[in-house]
Amino acid sequence: MTNVRVLEESYVFLGAYTYRCPPCQITARGLSKAEARKTRTVHRRRVHGSPIVEPDGEAITRAPYVDQWRGPAIAVAVFVVIMLLAPHL
Repeated sequence: MTNVRVLEESYVFLGAYTYRCPPCQITARGLSKAEARKTRTVHRRRVHGSPIVEPDGEAITRAPYVDQWRGPAIAVAVFVVIMLLAPHL
């Protein structure tokens, strides 16, 4: 079987989801949840012949790196707001 590449990739706003089809050896990273589902459906239809076929190991997963920055980002945002408002108090 030949390697299949995802046709549409957007690097402007990287999403938190990844679509993988291990039998075809493809991975599409940086997708929104809707984009990952669309990529899965199109891939199933074009490569596997049907949108309802579920290849072994196929998965849509959430990237772990997204959640690790949420807490520190909120803390920094609160700190900046406090620093900006401090001279006015």
